[in-house]
Amino acid sequence: MTRASLALLLLLTAGCVSQAGPFVTHIRYAGPGLLAVEKCMVEFTKFTNTVSTEDCSTEVVAIGPVAPQMVPQVVPVPPPR
Repeated sequence: MTRASLALLLLLTAGCVSQAGPFVTHIRYAGPGLLAVEKCMVEFTKFTNTVSTEDCSTEVVAIGPVAPQMVPQVVPVPPPR
């Protein structure tokens, strides 16, 4: 492969992936007055037209009048199917 064709290939594939976030990707019930909110970084690949998520984190949010001792620190949330 010549240097010119290698440079052209790198130029064409340089802007094919864009990443943004974190965005809320899932909201689940986590108990009475609690919601589990999953946030992930979102990546879009222009070359294959695919969207993928990575670096996800889950937080538990209390909605309504919930006593602080009822809010768990970590709630195991099964991955989406």
